[in-house]
Amino acid sequence: MGEEPAAFAFFGGGTQETKRMATLKLLAASGYGLAVLAAVTMSFKSILVKLALERGADPAVLVWLRMLVATPLLLALLVVREGRRGLRPSFGLGALASATGVFGIALPMLFSFYSIDRIGAALSTLITFAYPAITVLLTVALGRGRITRRTIGALGLSTIGLVAVIPFSGIGTIKVDPMGVVLALLAALSWAGYGVSTELLLGRLSPIRLLTYGSVAATVVLSCLFGGRPLPLDPMIWVYASVLGTLSGFVPFVLTSYAIERVGAARTYLVSTFGPAFTATWAVFLLGEHLTLTQIGGMLLLLAGVAAQGTGRRVARRAPGERLPSGGPGEGGDYPRVPAGAGGADLLLAKPNTTSVRVMDMSQ
Repeated sequence: MGEEPAAFAFFGGGTQETKRMATLKLLAASGYGLAVLAAVTMSFKSILVKLALERGADPAVLVWLRMLVATPLLLALLVVREGRRGLRPSFGLGALASATGVFGIALPMLFSFYSIDRIGAALSTLITFAYPAITVLLTVALGRGRITRRTIGALGLSTIGLVAVIPFSGIGTIKVDPMGVVLALLAALSWAGYGVSTELLLGRLSPIRLLTYGSVAATVVLSCLFGGRPLPLDPMIWVYASVLGTLSGFVPFVLTSYAIERVGAARTYLVSTFGPAFTATWAVFLLGEHLTLTQIGGMLLLLAGVAAQGTGRRVARRAPGERLPSGGPGEGGDYPRVPAGAGGADLLLAKPNTTSVRVMDMSQ
């Protein structure tokens, strides 16, 4: 409580400002605020990739450089939050986390980039954004949620909004490369699988630990595949790769992991469908492009799709000091205890961290 007056002073002090701060903390704790911020920061990716490719960057090397920038930052954050013990996973959980990184981070990035090369960014993005719907289906198949009219409505509005927002030029002359379509679908399936597997493993590993282990494994695989390729000589490509690794890599990776912990993969990914709307907005300011009335209408539909989910309720967190049930040696102990009094945005920013029992009710 000692730091609250300073925080409230930022908003001007007073009862209304206190309520506003409480609302912001509740939003961060629920995970929806984190998911929105992740969508905002990730939305710069397409623009940065376009700028880098226009200067002759190798797509595969760009993916590799992005992870080379993001992974050390994740390792540093892990050490800050959990100390050296965060670098010593149990073998079984370390292997599972590494597998999620290879199949859920490295592979979908490659699938997506090569799909864009074959069928273009617009069509590839539209196909790839099937991953929220696939995530919902996987969640239901695993008995962790159920499909309701609200879920179907949210997915429908988001899909129509995506079609309207993503700029298709010369659609009648688009040559659909079957392999490009397959690669985009594989990217969507991989991202959906990553979200669901992350949700399942978060009961035994903290979000930052799971993310970091996976990112290290993904970086090792990408280094083995593309480490021998010529590095770019254009300094601007290095600038774009650095921003990709930080603003559109490290930051949304972390935010998404904590959002999945709080509201689950399905809801987090449904919020992410608003990302292309942000991308279209940044393109106006950074690339000199123009928004059409169709795109503006698509943005409104995307917003309606996100809002149609409802905020719902998650499930209560563990009591302070309580540990999750351990299914094997080292599993329960890999997740830190809940500090007494932790809550709100402090759950993300403070060194100790918490988890929640993940039971999804898609009707909420």
